[in-house]
Amino acid sequence: MIRTSDPKDIAILYLVTAFGFFLAGGAMALLIRGELAAPGMQFLSTEQYNQLFTMHGTIMLLLYATPILFGFANYILPLQIGAPDVAFPRLNAFSYWLFLFGGLIVLSGFLTPGGAADSGWFAYAPLSGPVHSPGAGQDLWIVGLIVSGLGTILGAVNMITTVVCMRAPGMTMFRMPIFVWNIFVTSLLILIAFPVLTALLADRHLGGHVFDPANGGAILYQHLFWFFGSSVGAFVLGASTLPFIWNVFKSYRYGRVVTVDDPWGFGNSLEWATSCPPPRHNFTELPRIRSERPAFELHYPHLVEQTRSEAHSGRAAAWGGAPSERLAQRAGRENQPDDDPRSR
Repeated sequence: MIRTSDPKDIAILYLVTAFGFFLAGGAMALLIRGELAAPGMQFLSTEQYNQLFTMHGTIMLLLYATPILFGFANYILPLQIGAPDVAFPRLNAFSYWLFLFGGLIVLSGFLTPGGAADSGWFAYAPLSGPVHSPGAGQDLWIVGLIVSGLGTILGAVNMITTVVCMRAPGMTMFRMPIFVWNIFVTSLLILIAFPVLTALLADRHLGGHVFDPANGGAILYQHLFWFFGSSVGAFVLGASTLPFIWNVFKSYRYGRVVTVDDPWGFGNSLEWATSCPPPRHNFTELPRIRSERPAFELHYPHLVEQTRSEAHSGRAAAWGGAPSERLAQRAGRENQPDDDPRSR
């Protein structure tokens, strides 16, 4: 596992490591809420509270939320586009180790005499500068995030290259699943936003004035930082989970147990064209994608010619749907007996 370059193994490493950071950030959140249980100071000093606040936000956003995205991306994205692997397997493994050691560098600030970073997880300038945040803790925070951010940037480059260059024949951009599009767009945003943190170190130790308040740098940093961490975007993302939660509840309450290799019933997804669980490196050979229903053609080859001949007929009336859709539904009913009383 340590030397692996298999995207599925790396995905598991990402998920396990991100969950470990999540537990650490959750423990800090409990300490913060315990301190706020009553007015006044309870068991933390003001410096300790600021450090926990800073590290909790850093872990949850940069060491949990972002890396766990790449965990799911490594496991799912190559499968959904029919790729045998990611574009750069060794770079993919290198990105994970950068994330791990960068996160450990960030947490090592607690071991320094002055404690961890305490300028807030957003590290506004000039609060993160040497005057307001002296000590090694803030330096370790910046260096750790630069190392971890480099891993994230390299991972984003890997995902963008995989999507652009390694799609299976016939998998056009507009045939890609929405999850692949999400990873693709998020990776582009990462390339824009993450390099901002490197200038903080330049301002502290290299004599830089990138975010100098005298030059308007404080406002510049806020614009660049919140371009990626927009509050409005956070609310939109949060609201998008509500339909997902409802779907999970409805599937758990009313869904039927899957007994066939095509759970959707009509062969409309690429994932189910391979075995379950998928083989190492996803596919023994690249599947050719000649239509929007590769799995349907795999399971119902006797209907391929009929569906293709009807493809030019366009959409039928709203009551009937397209002929190929009616054909797919009929084929699905033949192979999946309907025991759901609600559909009768």
